[in-house]
Amino acid sequence: MPVATFKQKRSLNIPISGPLLQRQAEHFAQLASIIGFKCSGGWLTQFKDRLNIIFKTINGEKQAVRDVDIAPCLELSLPEVLTDFEPQDIYNADETGNFWRLLPDEMMAVKGEKCSGGKKSKDRLTALVAANMDGSDKLPLLVIGKLRSLAVFTTSHTSRSIVIW
Repeated sequence: MPVATFKQKRSLNIPISGPLLQRQAEHFAQLASIIGFKCSGGWLTQFKDRLNIIFKTINGEKQAVRDVDIAPCLELSLPEVLTDFEPQDIYNADETGNFWRLLPDEMMAVKGEKCSGGKKSKDRLTALVAANMDGSDKLPLLVIGKLRSLAVFTTSHTSRSIVIW
């Protein structure tokens, strides 16, 4: 990626990561018919040093619950409650999400350059993963997405659907 292109993209607040920079450099080397060019980690380090580019993290949301706040409950109350149940009857569920249109929160920037992000995409697929304590029952993934409309869920079909609204 030529320096001018890098600076132009950064002026538009577009995050540029190391791997993206390396792919672009290899692409430009191919366009320039440079044979045997390998964009290694060493090349990236020297490129960043030459242009005074550093790696910054874009700060996001803060952690909602601190571990220190819930430690007393986990140590005192939870073991007492769990004694009333068998391990196969105790389930744990957790959700995981993939923001599939979200730009990276780390990027290359020139030293001293202000590092701020734009509006983050909220397009997300979420999956719920659940299993019991002894591992004998692993529930199927529950995948949650957001659709604008789906013909099968029109009013004429909602009474027959297995979806819980």
